[in-house]
Amino acid sequence: MRISQFSYAMVVGLLTCGTLARAQSTTQECPPGAWFCEEAPDSAPPQELPPAAENKQAPTTIVVPGAQASQPIVVYQQTPPPPPRVVLVRRPAAPFPVPPPPPPKKRERYRPWGFNLHIAGVLMDNESNESTGMGGAGIALRLRPERFVAIDVGLDMLGGRDYQGYRRSELPFSLSALLYANPRDATQFYVLGGLDWSAAHVKIQERSNESVDYSYFGLHTGLGLEFRLSHPVALNLDLLGFIRTRTDSLASTNPEFTDPDTGQTTNSSGGGLLRAGLTFYW
Repeated sequence: MRISQFSYAMVVGLLTCGTLARAQSTTQECPPGAWFCEEAPDSAPPQELPPAAENKQAPTTIVVPGAQASQPIVVYQQTPPPPPRVVLVRRPAAPFPVPPPPPPKKRERYRPWGFNLHIAGVLMDNESNESTGMGGAGIALRLRPERFVAIDVGLDMLGGRDYQGYRRSELPFSLSALLYANPRDATQFYVLGGLDWSAAHVKIQERSNESVDYSYFGLHTGLGLEFRLSHPVALNLDLLGFIRTRTDSLASTNPEFTDPDTGQTTNSSGGGLLRAGLTFYW
């Protein structure tokens, strides 16, 4: 029993070795029936492997379920465009707002005509009689054809005691020319000059009512200021000096003045006149 098992083991071993030897000879191209063979050198060079194909990415194919697969839907993934270019522009700061200029003043209409109302005081020597003094009021029509020149026609009524102390009433009429130095200013300076005609009634003896009538012709000149209170209204101040002589029929036979020291007679006289009033232009 023990021999038969050993014999069976030997038979299996021999069969296994023969199978391995046949497989090796077949692999190493040994001649048939050879148990062992040497390795022969490789006579043929190793074959070169074909180059690997480039890995080209195939487009992505998306298959929509439930749709007919007649043609696949190909979606190409495009490169996104670059971000938009941002350009910064530096603008100068806005200038400080300047208020618009005021509208031009409305130009007033030029008013060439004027009407003057004034009061007047006579300036005279009172050495011979302390009660000497005369005054009154008057009117005048003024025409300014140009801003720098005017023509004034006036009429005054004066009363009081004259140089000799006699009671006198007088009605002078004057024609004057005025030249303005600064006609566009609110305060205007002017010079004036012209002619005078005057009629006077003088009571020589008050108790007996003895009176005489005189007439005069003379010249006057002076200075004046006009203050514009508004465009149509102005305040006037005038200072005049005058000289005159008698022109009535009794002037040659009955002179008006006699010097008590020398006895010399004359019909010429002079004095001053101060006027203040308002002129209304239109």
